[in-house]
Amino acid sequence: MANNGDLEQELKIIKQRLQVLEDKEAIRELLARYCFRADMHRTDAFLDLWTEDSTFDVVSEWGGPRKGKEQIRHLLDAQPQQVAINNQCQHLLLDLLIDVDGDTATATGYCVLNVRWQGGFGMFRCSVRTFRFRRENGRWLVHETVSRLIGDPECEKLIAPDV
Repeated sequence: MANNGDLEQELKIIKQRLQVLEDKEAIRELLARYCFRADMHRTDAFLDLWTEDSTFDVVSEWGGPRKGKEQIRHLLDAQPQQVAINNQCQHLLLDLLIDVDGDTATATGYCVLNVRWQGGFGMFRCSVRTFRFRRENGRWLVHETVSRLIGDPECEKLIAPDV
């Protein structure tokens, strides 16, 4: 029969594992909101998902990294992103690998952007994207995202070596 010390240790481990699972689910929900809010051009709601000192680093054709919420707002209102939004787009995050470490986390996967135009749908872009998150006041927020197009030499660097 286990003594109280063993049971307390087992309970502590179970609580820690449960917390990681809850954190991963909260991050998945955050990313779903991220996609829906970007697609529906709900800029204020989208920016509410970000830390104040955030970084949005997309591929160079969009002008490079944006630092802070106001620069991210400008990106959402600029070309070619606005073209995609106005023509009904759909962000898809696929094959996400999420790693939680206390109050920080990362998620890496594919990001596919489909766009509706001229009576049909087409893939606008496909990239590997890494997100870095921070928990602030009990809430997970996007702190940074880095995206590189499939085929870009920098793309593979976003994928952890143990994948």
